Amino acid sequence: MSIRRELRIIRWRLTGKYPFHSNDEFFEAVTGFVARLEGRGHLEAAADLRKGFGCLNGLTDGSALFLDAIAQVQAAHAERFTPDDQKTLETIRTVMHRAVYSPRG
Repeated sequence: MSIRRELRIIRWRLTGKYPFHSNDEFFEAVTGFVARLEGRGHLEAAADLRKGFGCLNGLTDGSALFLDAIAQVQAAHAERFTPDDQKTLETIRTVMHRAVYSPRG
């Protein structure tokens, strides 16, 4: 996966610390999280996130589609996740929300 436009994930703080140090670290966290969900039997949630993640193309519309997939998974599946997985999904959602909706500067 290649995204040319930076998601600005290291220019803000989440709960007092930077959640990821680079776009690559963020992408690895997402793919690792999807694999972890799949390994725990959350196949539909993993498929939804993988599909949404595949929409990332460096443009806001692709990021918004991934954000929609995250919201769908949170609404339909997250209550069955471990607390750690729920927190990971929320961190990913926060990063994507800020990438889509934060003013550029």
